[in-house]
Amino acid sequence: MGEQISVPTRIRGRFRAASDPGPPRSGWGFQAPGSSLRDLPPSLRPPEALLEFLLEMDRKLDAILGCLQRETLRETFPDEGWVTALGRDRLTLETASSLGEGDCLELALLLEEFPLRLVVVAARVEGPAREEAAAFCLAYACGREEDREILIRRIFQEERRLLRLRKDVPPA
Repeated sequence: MGEQISVPTRIRGRFRAASDPGPPRSGWGFQAPGSSLRDLPPSLRPPEALLEFLLEMDRKLDAILGCLQRETLRETFPDEGWVTALGRDRLTLETASSLGEGDCLELALLLEEFPLRLVVVAARVEGPAREEAAAFCLAYACGREEDREILIRRIFQEERRLLRLRKDVPPA
C-alpha cells in the first residue's frame, strides 16, 4: 500500500467508546443545508422581502438548534480532543483521555461551531502517534458517503490553505 498522506489541521473532536469498528450508530451527522429558496423557479419563488425574512428565520433557527445540540453532543460524546492531522482514512487525535491500541471509538468531528456542523466517524486506535505521547493515530471510516466527501473536501481546503501560506513566505 502507498504512503498515507495527511494534512495538519485543528478540528475539535468529541468521542465515546464503541463496541466494534462498524459504522457509527448515532443519529448524529453533518446537517447539510437543504435546497435554497433562491434556487426555485421564478414562478414559485416568494416575493424578495418574504424570501429574505424566511432565510433570516432559517439562520436564527440554525443558531438555536446548534446551541441545543451542543449540550446533547457533550452528553453523547463525553470525551474530547483535537484532530491535528487528517487523511483519507487516518487521523491523529490529541486527547488527555487514555486510549489503547485496538480501542474502537465513535468520533464526532466539529467542522463548524456556529452553526453546528459535524461528521461522525467510526475509528480504531492504531497506536500512539510519533510526535507526542498524548496523540494517537486512528484509522477511521465514514458511515455515509456524503460524510466521506465532506472530509475529503476539508483535506483539500487545508492543503490549499497550506500552499497559499507557503507562497506568502519569502525564501530564506
